[in-house]
Amino acid sequence: MTQTVAASYAACQRVVQASGSNFALSFWLLPRAQRQAMHALYAFARQTDDLGDSARPASARLVEIAAWQERFQAALAGETSDPLLPAVADAIHRFDIPTSLFEEIINGIVRDQTQTRYATWEELRGYCYSVAGAVGLACLHIWGFRGQCPIALATSCGEAFQLTNILRDLQEDAARDRVYLPAEDFAHSGYTVEALQRGAATFAFDRLLELELARAEALYQEGAGVHESLTRDGQRVFRLMFGRYRAILHKIQQAPRAVLMKRLNLNLPHKLWIAGRELVAPRISRS
Repeated sequence: MTQTVAASYAACQRVVQASGSNFALSFWLLPRAQRQAMHALYAFARQTDDLGDSARPASARLVEIAAWQERFQAALAGETSDPLLPAVADAIHRFDIPTSLFEEIINGIVRDQTQTRYATWEELRGYCYSVAGAVGLACLHIWGFRGQCPIALATSCGEAFQLTNILRDLQEDAARDRVYLPAEDFAHSGYTVEALQRGAATFAFDRLLELELARAEALYQEGAGVHESLTRDGQRVFRLMFGRYRAILHKIQQAPRAVLMKRLNLNLPHKLWIAGRELVAPRISRS
């Protein structure tokens, strides 16, 4: 490993440490090379996300994201002075990660700058693939899998995770005039975007959440199948991530109307309990 690449991996690790992400702790379950690659992937996704969430006007954010995309392409050719991207390029080469997955991550953030409504579930699935499914598939290449890459199962798992995020952040996003849940689902339930923005807790809202929670549960059931395709090290990290996201979904299931008032999160004892359970479990629980 060259000095430049080693310094870049160190820079990526600092991004991970500064984020305070609980998920990043699970990276330590991996061998060193895989852990470094996860740091690079996380740093890339974090930098891309931060560019999309900056306080600058949308037009300026799009210019910055385009410049970031150009630096990424240059890094793949070994031509960049960016502190993070040499490690990203090295991880891509070392673990044979399709570069299209990183382009999808960028595309998802670009889409967030220009689209605030989704007409159908199929349309929303495309967004979920960019911001969650592509990240998950990159993780699988780093962790290692047996046989063919379980693309369909990983895509379902990414959709489950992202739909959980959408439900958890429903009130916060609505306040920013950003509504991810499909318009067809609002129509089916009889609820409206205007009611959501007012925080109206009605039976129509209950119907909307019932539909989305059932969809998410079905996606978790399907996405759990990824576990059997992974290597042993990857299985442990996957169980931690899967268990954490599904616990958030279960918390929403217990009090659906609470998402109209606040962002539901897990407390530290609950997180530690999940970690202990998943580290000793031989497989993913489908219940």
